Amino acid sequence: AMRTYRCRRSRARAALIVGTGGMAAHLARILGERGELGLAAVGQVAAGIPAAEGGPGGRSVVPVLGETADLPSLVERHGIDTLVVIAEDVHPNHLDTVLRISFGLPCETLLVQPPSDVVPIAAARRDRLAGLPCARVDWRLRGPSARYAKRVLDLVAGSLLLCAALPVIAVCAVAVRLEGGPGVVFRQRRIGLGGEEFVLLKFRTLRKVDERESDTRWTVRDDDRIGRVGRFLRATSLDELPQLWNVIRGDMSLVGPRPERPHFVEQFSRSCPGYMLRHRVPAGMTGWAQIHGFRGDTSIELRARLDNHYIDHWSFSGDLKILLLTVRAMIFRGAG
Repeated sequence: AMRTYRCRRSRARAALIVGTGGMAAHLARILGERGELGLAAVGQVAAGIPAAEGGPGGRSVVPVLGETADLPSLVERHGIDTLVVIAEDVHPNHLDTVLRISFGLPCETLLVQPPSDVVPIAAARRDRLAGLPCARVDWRLRGPSARYAKRVLDLVAGSLLLCAALPVIAVCAVAVRLEGGPGVVFRQRRIGLGGEEFVLLKFRTLRKVDERESDTRWTVRDDDRIGRVGRFLRATSLDELPQLWNVIRGDMSLVGPRPERPHFVEQFSRSCPGYMLRHRVPAGMTGWAQIHGFRGDTSIELRARLDNHYIDHWSFSGDLKILLLTVRAMIFRGAG
């Protein structure tokens, strides 16, 4: 339900305004005049649109402290509690960057007058700030207990699955070695929780290529780099078994959005609304999109929608259901 933003604490929360246009200047002035809003603007951050000289906001009453790249250090230095992002005062090329940076910041994010194609309604709670529509963006699962439960499931189930799969892993390793020679396990940089990189493990199913080509070339169903063993491993998802170690290490989760390479994350974040929101949770070995058939060379936009739906409606029982459906799908694919 729509409600008016109020601070429940006795002191005003330190706010950093992202944007230096007319609306940002107007809001900085309002926050200074209306203490009951519970926010005190300590400064602004330039985000690609010239600072206001006039207009409805006039010249800003708070200083410009830096640019979007400075957000992490500014939040820490000034003890920022709330990041107030003025969508209309942030250049389109900067808005995606600002939201990605905000993933890892220890403060809440309010997006004022949010464009619906940037932050889906499901990923944010509607709100109002000084009469202006805004969205309080929830980047992660619904609290520490949810994250703890998910991690416990990963450790317990991941360890059991790894032990049970060891004979299969050994057979796969021998088959890959016989077909392609040394280098059974393939390592590649992928993007996970909060946009952070990690090294993903999987059985090598493609012939060896230049690292640059591997990082930037999209794999399709009939890719000529895939051998017979590799094709079978990919069809049955057995090439993903080494990622059980990623799960135990904490790089990934059993269930979550499939991780992508940095090159494609940057590309998809620009072209696909809501793609960056997939990184609110750890990347997964399987997910809501995969059990609905969206894996490999399928629609990125639909996969992002399904991934965000999973995050917004996460439950412990839901993860168990996805795991069971994944096992069933692997059995039927293997039998076929």
